[in-house]
This record gives sequence, structure tokens and C-alpha cells, in this order.
Amino acid sequence: MKNLRWPIALSFLFIANAFAAPIDWNGQLNFDSNTISKFRKSSDSCTAAAGSQCVTDGDNNARFQTYLLKLQPSLLVNDSVTVKGELTTGDARGGFIGANTDWGQSQTGNNSYYNNSSDGTNSLVVNQLYAVLYADTALFRVGKFSKHFGLGALINSGEGQNDRFYTQFDGIEAEFKLGNLKFTPFWVKSNTNAKKPTGRFDAIESGLTMQYLNPDSNLTVGAYYGIREVETQNTYYLSTGKHQANIIDIFIEKKWENARLALEVPMLKGKVGGAYNNDSNASLDSTSYIIESYINTSKRWRFGLDTGVISGDKGSSSSFEATYLHPNYQIAKILYRYNYNQFNDTTTGNIFDSAIVNSTYYKLYTTYSGDTWNIDMSMIMASANQVASNGSVFYDHQYNQNVTAVADQKKNLGTEFDFELHYNWNPSVVVTTYFAHLQTGDYFKFTN
Repeated sequence: MKNLRWPIALSFLFIANAFAAPIDWNGQLNFDSNTISKFRKSSDSCTAAAGSQCVTDGDNNARFQTYLLKLQPSLLVNDSVTVKGELTTGDARGGFIGANTDWGQSQTGNNSYYNNSSDGTNSLVVNQLYAVLYADTALFRVGKFSKHFGLGALINSGEGQNDRFYTQFDGIEAEFKLGNLKFTPFWVKSNTNAKKPTGRFDAIESGLTMQYLNPDSNLTVGAYYGIREVETQNTYYLSTGKHQANIIDIFIEKKWENARLALEVPMLKGKVGGAYNNDSNASLDSTSYIIESYINTSKRWRFGLDTGVISGDKGSSSSFEATYLHPNYQIAKILYRYNYNQFNDTTTGNIFDSAIVNSTYYKLYTTYSGDTWNIDMSMIMASANQVASNGSVFYDHQYNQNVTAVADQKKNLGTEFDFELHYNWNPSVVVTTYFAHLQTGDYFKFTN
């Protein structure tokens, strides 16, 4: 038997007194209260058949309060090394207010109404932990870090105020700069089975991001290219087989003194086994387009138009054409915002784990920026790109399954009106309230 090893190790030894090491703390703490009434309400009868989009009376209302916590320490080791991280708790960088509470007694009564404490299920979570190495030729990141590209429609670092998710990479990347050009090759793991450390159960991605930034013309052009490989045929996502997917993302942004225009085009190609349908060797072939634009008519007022064509799957067993955008990339307060199936079904994931998919949308908005108050107003119109047709197989993008249709489905997703008010209490505290109304489209009346 031949034993071959290629040991590669990178370690950091902190000799200085821990209390003398400078640590900067940044972070964010959000509290919110939400009430949703009669979501996707239709006067038509509703059944629970597979593929139906209508929502029964017991599932179309919600009332919940949540918190979001991000603690981001930065430890300066020396002039060449900085260790950074992010700490949080619960699921999706937070949790629900009033949840995970132990009453102290197994039954009610016994004067235990105020004798409560945490039940211990919400532990401290390390979302990110990585070292930044500064060299003469490049900047290196090693460890567990987030990544962002373009508008954040597909690769999103989760740095926004209400971002609960992020694109996490465990590995190494190197950032090289040459004039206005920046190259960042990377090798990372996006998923692994630590209980079986043979390497056959890992999802590995390698690739390169390129960016050209011209500060004189305010033009930015970028490209993201990644190859994601999954070797095993056994455990990755319910025995779906080998994967080799190519991710190509193009980004172009042009800024003027009072205007901005940006375009992102994510393209997914390759083989994904049986991840999305019954074909054990299905291909992945999706392309979407996202545009953001605005013009500032004064120091106070901004008017903008955002639009997107996000591909959906046709229901074919030979390929998968849908693009699921990153759940942080949202355009509305109701439509696309929540995983509504989870409100009464805890098996379908986090309520915030919802993505824009299978849609063509237009968002008209205006923003007023005052000294203390900011106002956002928007109108969103959306339609589905792929719908059910009587007698044909269609893809249910919510439950990720192929279903045979027994009726025709309309394309109109609806029209939403959002009004948001921000009060800047001080530079570190913002109080926000909003009201949103969705005029539900006929798409959600579909009963299969």
C-alpha cells in the first residue's frame, strides 16, 4: 500500500498578551414587528393538491417579531495580518422574539409565569472567521469568509442592513491589482460532510473574479467565473448524483454625476444530476437579467427603475432552466419576501429563505432624503415567465417538484405598493416603519 501525503498548513501564533491586542468591534442589532394579513387571498376555493398556488384561510395571515444580530470583531495581529469574523445566534442571523423560552415547569400554573429563561437551544454561531494577509504582491483571505459580486443578485456577502443570509466560502482567495484591473482567484468549499472526511462528499468551487474600474469615467466592468464540483453519488442533496456546474456572472455599472445604470447577467451551465427532477443526468442551463437605474433630480429626490427577467423552469426532465436569486436580493415588502409555506409548516425552512425566481418584474420608486427623515415609495408589477398548462408537466418553484397540470394558470403575479419611513434618531440608531399592499395576481388562484 502506498501512502501519499501533500501536507499544506497555515498557522498563526499570537505571542502578544491577549489584552494588549487591539480589537475593533462592529455590528448591527435589529428588532422588528411584522403583521401580514390575507396574503394571496382569493375568493376561489382552494385545495391542497400538488402544484396549487392558492393559500387556505389558515395559512394566509402572520404576526411575528424578530431580531437580527451581527457582531463583527477585527483583531489586528501586526502590520501584515488581521483576523476578522462574525458572530451571531439562532437561525438566519437571529431569531423570533419570545421563542426558545423555558417556563421552568413541565405544566402550566405553579406560579411559574415569570420564572422563565432560555431553553439553551440558541447557541453562539460563528458565521465567519478568517485571516487577511497583506503582502507586497497580493492580499490573501484564508478561512471562512463571505463573498460579494456585482449587484449581489447571485453572490451576496450579506452586508446590507436587513440581510439575514450571505454567500459563505471556506477556503482561500488572493486579490491582485494591476492598475485599474483586479483579479481574484479562489479555491473554496461550499459544502462538506465532516462525518465522512474522505473528500468524496465535498462541494468544491474554484474560479476567478475580474474587475475593471475606471475612476475617471465611473465605469465598472466585472466577471465572475466559477466551477462547482460535487463528486459523490450518495449523500449530496438526497442522492442527486455528480455535479459540475459553471457559474458565469457579468456585471456592468456606469455612474454619472446624478444618475446610475447597472446590469448583471448571471448564467448557470453544467450538469446537476437529479437535483431538480427525475433525470439522473440533467443539465443546468439558465440565464437571467437584472437592471438597476436611478436619477437624482435634486439633493433630496431620487427617481428610479429596477427591472429583471429571472428565468423559470419549463418542467422538462432533461434540463433545468430556473435561476433562484440570492434571498438577500429583494425588491418588495410582500412579494418574494417570505417563505410563506413555512408559516404553518416548519418542515419547509426559514420564513426568510425566499428567492426571486420565474419572474419578470418592474419596480418604479422614489426616495426623499431629509436631514432626519427619509421616505421611500415604490410600485412593483410582476408576472411569471413559466406557468402550468392543462395536460403538461410544469415545475413548482416553491416545492421544487415536477407536477402534471389539470388546468391552465395565469401569469399575473400582482401589483404591490410600498411606503417606507425612516427616522434617523442619531448616526447609530434608525427607526423604520412601512406599509405594503399587494394586489394579488391571478397566478396565485391556480388550483391543480
